[in-house]
Amino acid sequence: MVLFLVALLAMAQPAAPLPPEVLGQANWIFSTVGPSEWCAPGNVRLDLRTGRYVLTVRTPRARCDKPDLERPVRTGTLPVARLALVRAASRRVVAEGLRSADCRDGRRPADLVIGNDHASLLALTTASGVAWTPDDHSCWSAAAIALQATLDDAFATREWR
Repeated sequence: MVLFLVALLAMAQPAAPLPPEVLGQANWIFSTVGPSEWCAPGNVRLDLRTGRYVLTVRTPRARCDKPDLERPVRTGTLPVARLALVRAASRRVVAEGLRSADCRDGRRPADLVIGNDHASLLALTTASGVAWTPDDHSCWSAAAIALQATLDDAFATREWR
């Protein structure tokens, strides 16, 4: 719960991801998963040390506009092989950062990402603090995009297929 609140507070702050040398070893990940053009995405909070997670499932399109909607929350432990993939992707993010080189120092990216899905978020917590992706998806690093794709794959559910 505390991580969720930290991630929400981080979203309210100006995007100022920590540089790779400060980021250190990621301990927790909070990410949107299951992007959709029509429905709000799901989200997951994952402990990289233990593999334990809390997943709020994205609702299928047939239900996402219902006023009485309550999305299921699932808890569990990620299988060892999947956790190894997520850990490897998170280490790449630690090494490369969450912001693309094209967007550092106030520069703008050469290519723009335009999509109809809801805003995505990826945040990593470490002993040093919290780092998160830029609001502009065009400025996400390739490592951040790969990590979120790995999380989407690891936490895909039948509900959003």
